[in-house]
Amino acid sequence: RGTTLIIVTHDPEVAELAQRVIHIRDGVVERET
Repeated sequence: RGTTLIIVTHDPEVAELAQRVIHIRDGVVERET
């Protein structure tokens, strides 16, 4: 669709709504789901 929405959250319930979640700790990507 040509649109990207980036949401930054510490709330796991909000993250569950996303198609893709990237976990970052201390500026380093830990995992991607």
